[in-house]
Amino acid sequence: MIGRGLAGLEMVAGAIEEAPRGRGSQGSLGGPGRIECGCDRGGCRPWDLGLEWRGRCLAAVKACGPGAALSHYSAAALWRLVEIDESRPIDVTVPMRGAREIPGVSIHRTRVPFEVVSLDGIPVTTPARALLDFATMAPFDVLRRAVREAMARKRAGVRDLVAVRGRTARRT
Repeated sequence: MIGRGLAGLEMVAGAIEEAPRGRGSQGSLGGPGRIECGCDRGGCRPWDLGLEWRGRCLAAVKACGPGAALSHYSAAALWRLVEIDESRPIDVTVPMRGAREIPGVSIHRTRVPFEVVSLDGIPVTTPARALLDFATMAPFDVLRRAVREAMARKRAGVRDLVAVRGRTARRT
């Protein structure tokens, strides 16, 4: 079993980054997005290795390549604006020509440049951008609760939300 500390997470993420990128390609890692972990299944994805939710988030972002960041519901959960739901796929936003399909990861592509910050060592969108992305998938009452939580925790304010909305509205 791979260690659960940051070194273990980086090792998993590094193995995923080195995985063959082509469709159906097989390699020493057991296939696309798989790493050899010593089990009898012949390679596992990071979310199969018993990693905690944050470890799976880091592995998913690293697997999506450079410029990727945790976003939407997953970013809101990492910022502690909503409850973590481990049954949901990890949401990752990538630049338009970003990663391919990865099982267990919801990949969102955008042409709009987005700011990436690091929280707990995980590349993530800003709280304001996370809320804007979350608004596309959440019911109104859940979104309102998340916005109020962001304001109470001083993670985002009205100006931040308006500024992010203004940047995305001009480019779409």
